[in-house]
Amino acid sequence: SSKKKLKKNKNKDKDDHEETKAKTSSYMRTKEMMKNGLQRVSDVSSALKDDERKLKNTRAEHERMGGGVKDAKYALTWLKVKEKEDVIVFWSAVVFFYCVVLYVMWTRIRVPFLLW
Repeated sequence: SSKKKLKKNKNKDKDDHEETKAKTSSYMRTKEMMKNGLQRVSDVSSALKDDERKLKNTRAEHERMGGGVKDAKYALTWLKVKEKEDVIVFWSAVVFFYCVVLYVMWTRIRVPFLLW
């Protein structure tokens, strides 16, 4: 009976040892996974800080450019108005020129087909 108890204790100790090994291995895997997860969180945090800095710099640059864009828009509108004025002045000059030519031909040369 004493041998059976001794054998039983050895088996129990062996089972306890295997269970402890399995638990230790499981804890080590869990620890490694948590370490990797923490590293990923740290990397993401660093990336977010970099992105935040870049966005702030971009926003500041856009705010500086805001006045320049408004001025450029005003200048472009002004140029379009001036271009339309130039077209009107050009065609008015063309019409005036032909009117003067016709008047001169009528008064000086007396071209017969210009009878009105």
